[in-house]
Amino acid sequence: AASGRGRAIEAAARMDSTGLGRGPPTLASIGPQSGFVMLGALGLAIGAALHLVRRPSQDGYAQLGGDRDEEQCIAMFPLSGDYSLPSLPWWDDEKFKAATLPNFPDKGIATTDEARCLWAFAGYDILDVRSELERAQQGRIELERATVDVPLFEGQQPNRSFISEIKARFPDRSARIVVMCSDGRNRAIQALHLLDAEGYHNIVGMKGGFNMWDAIFDGRGKRRDVTMPPRQDSMKWQDWEEVMMNNSAPAAAAAPPPPPAYTAAPSGAAPSAVVTSCPPLAYASARELEWDQIPPSGPRKVVDWGEPTQQSKNSYADSVIKSGAWTCTSGGFPGSGPARDTTEWFYVIEGEGALTDVDGEVHVWLPGDWVVLPKGWIGQWDIMKPIRKVWCVHTHDDVPGWNPNPVRALVVSPRAFDEMAPLGVRSDADSGSPHCFNLDSYDIGPTSIGAWSCTPGGWQSKPRETREVFYVVEGKATLTDVNGTVQRVSAGDLVTLPKGWHGRWDIQETIKKVYVITSNENE
Repeated sequence: AASGRGRAIEAAARMDSTGLGRGPPTLASIGPQSGFVMLGALGLAIGAALHLVRRPSQDGYAQLGGDRDEEQCIAMFPLSGDYSLPSLPWWDDEKFKAATLPNFPDKGIATTDEARCLWAFAGYDILDVRSELERAQQGRIELERATVDVPLFEGQQPNRSFISEIKARFPDRSARIVVMCSDGRNRAIQALHLLDAEGYHNIVGMKGGFNMWDAIFDGRGKRRDVTMPPRQDSMKWQDWEEVMMNNSAPAAAAAPPPPPAYTAAPSGAAPSAVVTSCPPLAYASARELEWDQIPPSGPRKVVDWGEPTQQSKNSYADSVIKSGAWTCTSGGFPGSGPARDTTEWFYVIEGEGALTDVDGEVHVWLPGDWVVLPKGWIGQWDIMKPIRKVWCVHTHDDVPGWNPNPVRALVVSPRAFDEMAPLGVRSDADSGSPHCFNLDSYDIGPTSIGAWSCTPGGWQSKPRETREVFYVVEGKATLTDVNGTVQRVSAGDLVTLPKGWHGRWDIQETIKKVYVITSNENE
């Protein structure tokens, strides 16, 4: 790896905005003829005219001047490398410069700030290999020293003069070049291979491409305000350092009214309606949801990158809903499909990653987020740090009149707890003065998902006409069913209340929960 080839793509799996690469493309894949659709291109926003990027074939690569086969490519660019992310200051900080400049070109893949630093202080030019249409739709980088625009493809047709244009613009093979495409994935990696084949050895790929640059900087390279807005629907992909920085100190939750002094319900309090029995609730304690308590279920069968290995545990199942816990190590894979036939809700206990809709819209998820994958969703999973989640899958008919195209994933930040609306004191309270708060984050057809909080107090519940699965984020409560079975719940527990459950709620410490409620009318 004395030349730039080993350095340029030492780990092509790092060649995107998070290190979630698919591995180096086979050189046999560069060209327009194959039908492989890149469903999981993170942050890709080419626009309506360019719907999906297709991975080209051997013929197209030959037209671009390539002459290596797949085995040679894999041998030259092995899948290896550290996926960890630095926690350094910004590009113009002296410490950042001192830590960055000596590492290139050997490091091979540059974050957005590293690329900005290389351009400003190490004489690197930015080579933009996007098509003219992409640049017109997405925007351009307009720095004091202009980028070099040489498209690798125009639409689905390869630019047959790519190599000759590169030689004309960079006659010196020692030229310092940062290669950029839309998202830092397929075409930037292809361009790096082609530049290496021509003997360029100071070549670097920009992770995240223009989409990441545009999220961090404006066109002239000035840093944007990167304060992350509440992620109610989706967000433009940002660097993981930025995401974690902004997510680490969420706004303080609005304090609920001071809880009243709590007085336990009278001993032997009975439900208001006479019910002799009810189905039991399903309960999984926080301890039962730990990594070492969830049985292994093996590796994913269809994988794009990494070696994602799963664990799975069911907590409850009937003909309408299932609930449980799931873990998976780092990796990338397509979602169940071709399209989901159920709606899934899950709460992220641990992990970091993203879901990518079929058109490239990216939804980042972090610990404390809850996520909805509606029926009909098609997309890609990328797990950056191993995930541990609790989940509920809801089987239901299609919702009349609801037919979005595409169906999008929904990620809701824990900041949603700050936005809950007060519902007042429960009118059926027979102990204390329980003040309730609620936020509906998803309410489509028979599936309702949201967040709920309540101060100490107690009340009797009526027989449920719906099913509910909830995860306790904070607080303590006791649920006593009509059979007299007592279940204490606290932070980290997963509870499923089946249809027909009937009993009593007693909240000892203000509780916060995230929930999914299902109501199938056709049962």
